[in-house]
Amino acid sequence: MTISWNFIGIGLLVVAVGYRFRRQIQEYKDVVSALATVVMVSLTWMLTQVSYQQSLILQKQLNIARSPLISAGNKEGNFGNLISSHDPKGKGGIVLYFHNSGQGPALDFNVQLFNRNGPTLENHMARLADDAGIPVTQGRGIVIPPDSDHREIYDDWIPNQEIKAARTGDKPILISGFFEYCDELGNYSCERFFGKYEGDPIDAFVLLDVFRCTYAYPQIKPFLPRRLHFITPCEQPSERKKEEDLERENFVRSSPNPIAAWTPRPESKPSSTK
Repeated sequence: MTISWNFIGIGLLVVAVGYRFRRQIQEYKDVVSALATVVMVSLTWMLTQVSYQQSLILQKQLNIARSPLISAGNKEGNFGNLISSHDPKGKGGIVLYFHNSGQGPALDFNVQLFNRNGPTLENHMARLADDAGIPVTQGRGIVIPPDSDHREIYDDWIPNQEIKAARTGDKPILISGFFEYCDELGNYSCERFFGKYEGDPIDAFVLLDVFRCTYAYPQIKPFLPRRLHFITPCEQPSERKKEEDLERENFVRSSPNPIAAWTPRPESKPSSTK
């Protein structure tokens, strides 16, 4: 809006100057006409650039409105809980909650909880394609709709003795891991989290820290009789359009023969007897 008022001010200034020096302009009308043409072209170019920048800002705002936003913890703020096993000598589990507060769905949502003992090999999502460019999907996750919760359950994770000690505050339980997902525009997001179990009276996992993490290509052994290479972890809109065009062509190609028009059977008339 400020730029538009500036253009209006420039236009009024040009009109005022033209009226003030109208006699001199008549003497040099060819030069003035050329200068006016240059000014009009410049103003047109500036307006075009402003319109282009505004369209980019609008498109960015629309993309943000369609983007998912996953956070550790459900809508009520509960990050996770312990699950005791019915077998006193067995192992209990962990349940973690996640929430999508964005306006778009989170695609291929994947969570990895690191091992409690020893290092963990990160297993990120991956997409492969052959030399012909045909994608081969690996490690695809789930879809979390907008404004919805999701839970991940890890069975046989912690011995019951440790769960009992954690609930009484005698032994802490720390967890760490990461979650990743894609949006409809092919953008990739990854977050690493750290949590700690708090005993009575909280009796739940508390989120200690969350920060962005970077994508790492997983180690995948050969599993098909053809060579494969990694492609972007998230499906791109251009790929989706190509798949839709191919499906449309298959519909036309596999269309059956036209169905003949239905014609009613002629009614038989009783023969007249003489």
